[in-house]
Amino acid sequence: MRELEKKTSIGFPQPLLGVKPVRINIVSEGDEWFILNKPPGISLRQHPWDGNMPNIDHALNLQLGQGKKEIMGMEPTLLGSVYYMDVLMSGGALYAKSKSSLAILRNAYGSGLMKFKFYFLAQTKTQMDDIFDIDIPLLPHRNKSQMIPSTSKGKQSKTRFRRINQGFDGWGLWEAYVNFFRPHQIRIHAALSGLKLMNEFIYSGAKAPTLKMIGMQKKLEDFKTPIFTDLALHLSSLEFKYPVSKESFNKVIVPQSKSFRAACKYLCLV
Repeated sequence: MRELEKKTSIGFPQPLLGVKPVRINIVSEGDEWFILNKPPGISLRQHPWDGNMPNIDHALNLQLGQGKKEIMGMEPTLLGSVYYMDVLMSGGALYAKSKSSLAILRNAYGSGLMKFKFYFLAQTKTQMDDIFDIDIPLLPHRNKSQMIPSTSKGKQSKTRFRRINQGFDGWGLWEAYVNFFRPHQIRIHAALSGLKLMNEFIYSGAKAPTLKMIGMQKKLEDFKTPIFTDLALHLSSLEFKYPVSKESFNKVIVPQSKSFRAACKYLCLV
């Protein structure tokens, strides 16, 4: 693996990922893989829950076929995401550069041979342990784009939660650790544990506080201005082996956005 010495990114002109051009940072790259820092609100790949949203997989391969310089420099033959990521979350999206490397990495992911850490902001109203596990099985809802707990038909799902810091009005900075994650797993496991994830509106989360609520009101509009507008869930690091027989893991840290870090400061979490 080689960590990128300079800030490298890939551009997606309109309308590949929507009505505006988008540029996404590459945080790390190996001979057969690379990792994008996916912004919130962008679909990673085609998925029933995402409807007909344009997605990064399609946009990358379209530009590969067009011979785009930023992509051709990585010498790929096919580009594919190793795992699905929720549209609303941000963070590390692992990509393979060939059909063979994609099969190997997807198999490793499906076998639980990778390690993931998420950062998220959540509010708690009751006393909670700083570290705890939840292993409630999950099942996709028959008609809705969400997961439901099901001990009879659900598939095994396990998340370890750890509180990093506690701040304003019960808001905390938390970590979630998994070796494999299902769609919405962190979101629903957090809710089932009593953690109200910031700006999560399917599984009983909580709205971000406004600037007025935290005592930072300077203008009249700050009365309604939230300190953070996206789902406060970020895939912040991943560890994996390529090739799988390799002794040591590649460990990649994926930076949070400036707005996520600002929200942490507002809530006195850093």
